[in-house]
Formats: sequence, C-alpha cells, structure tokens
Amino acid sequence: MQTTNFDGSQIQLPKIAIAELPSWVRPAESPFLYPPYAKDVGIEQDFLKYLKLIYPKTVQDFHKADFIYLPVFWTRLHLTNDYGRSGLAELQEAVNPWLTKDVKTFTICQYDDGPLVELQESMVFLGSRQTKNGLDVPLLASPMPKQLWNRKLVNRDIKASFSGRLATHSIRQQLIEATSEHKEIYFSPRSLRPRSYAALLARSKLALSPRGYGGSSFRFFEALQMGAVPWLIGEEDVRPFKSQIDWDSISFYSKSVEDFIHRFEELTGQDIDQRVTNVSLHSDSVWRLGAWCHLLVRELQFIQEGP
Repeated sequence: MQTTNFDGSQIQLPKIAIAELPSWVRPAESPFLYPPYAKDVGIEQDFLKYLKLIYPKTVQDFHKADFIYLPVFWTRLHLTNDYGRSGLAELQEAVNPWLTKDVKTFTICQYDDGPLVELQESMVFLGSRQTKNGLDVPLLASPMPKQLWNRKLVNRDIKASFSGRLATHSIRQQLIEATSEHKEIYFSPRSLRPRSYAALLARSKLALSPRGYGGSSFRFFEALQMGAVPWLIGEEDVRPFKSQIDWDSISFYSKSVEDFIHRFEELTGQDIDQRVTNVSLHSDSVWRLGAWCHLLVRELQFIQEGP
C-alpha cells in the first residue's frame, strides 16, 4: 500500500510486525497519573493501538516484516517495579529473542530514563531523551481541558509565561533567577489547577518550556494545543520529526538560559505574532494523541530508504 507524501509523491509504507512479548510487560495501569489532568494513556499505549487498529501494513509473518515493534509499556512497567529497581532481569530475558540483526527492531518509550535494559541495535524513539542517543517523538498526555471560549478569539495579553515545578532540573531555577524581574515574562507564583493553567497558555503568546527531569516537557505540546508558541530550553533540541515539520516557524529553541535571554531581548513583536499565526494555521498532526503515529511511520520509511 502507498500513501501520499507532503510533496505529492507516493511512498511505500513499511511492513511492521508486533513482537510476541508476555502480557506482563504491558501493565494495565500506572501507579500514578502525570500530568494530573491526564488519563492513564501515553504515547506507548497510543502507538500500539495505532498498529493494531489503524495501520494498514501490520503483518503477522515476522520474516516478511521490514520492522519489528517491541510492545513494552516502559513507563508503567518501570514505575510499577519501583522505578526500574526490580524486574529488569526478567524484562531483559523477555526481549532478548527479538534483538536480531536480521530485521530492524524499534520501540516507543516515554519514560524519562529510557528503557532500562540493553536493546542492542534496536531503534528507541523517546518522548523525552536526556542524551544525544535516541530518536525523538512528542511527549503527549490527554488533551488540555476545554475552555469556554474560542482560542482564536482570546486576547493574548501575556508576552511570555511559565508555570511549573522548579525542582525537576536546575535550568528551571536558572530561568527564574535570570528573568524574575523581567516585566514581560509572567511566572505563576504557585501550581495552577488544570483549567487555570490552560487559561494561562491561552492568554500567552510565548510559553517557556524549559526541560525537566527528561529532555523535553509536556508544556511544549500543551502550549501548541492552546495556540501559544512554545520555547524549548535545554541542552538537546528534542523537537521531533524535524525532517517533516518546520519547527522554527512555530516554536523556538535555546540550548541555555543565556541563549534564551539573548534571543528574547532581540525578538520583535512581528517575529512573535507571525509564529502565533503559524501555530493557529498549522495542522495539529503531532501534538495530540491519536494523530502523531503516522509521522513516526514516515520516519521509519526514511530510515529504510537510507541517505
């Protein structure tokens, strides 16, 4: 089966098989929910659902597959096993038979520390990678709470805002200390309830999204849902699918707080407003559950075709 590429050309979808792993590697629920407004579903569950119910090239014969997917719910599993302090030997034994060089294997991992077992040459798509290793996918939760107004009509009277925990990474404290007196940046003095947080994003032109414990932040994609322009701040540019999405037209990235301050001071109102407009016009094909998986499949196709 073929599908249409962004430039109108046709691409051949890769054949994907789902590895037969024991059900215990996919716990039915997480011991706790994060973000607090989210339902117990994330990108790991979302992609498996996509392969089973939507993707037209899922195959049963592993010998005919271009890729084999390892269906492990890494986040639920590691959290259930005391943040990965137990159960790793059994998990390693379960995945070992599928770590073959004959067919490329891959997995989707939302857990900040990544899979805590050795996956050899498997491709690992990470929602919040901390190092240069791994391929990026969006860090997504349930949709933001719906507001009573049309987000396109709301008055974006805040130039830039940040609301979130500071203890998850030192870069957040650095950001507060460096810009706390800046009149054009609003910092919430306390944790906001989900609706109040969504309302803040809806009023903001820029949503500062410093990395947390992981290299990304739910805030980056929450901002896009609410029509704000996210500004990722962290050592690694973990914005996903760069070959398919012109991120610089709808977001900003700075590798450090110093770089952010320098660029923020030089920004014109026109620079910001153009990106706000671009966000409102851009398809939400990557920042909500159920709509990003086809972009990952395209990445697999690019990998298969090679340079």
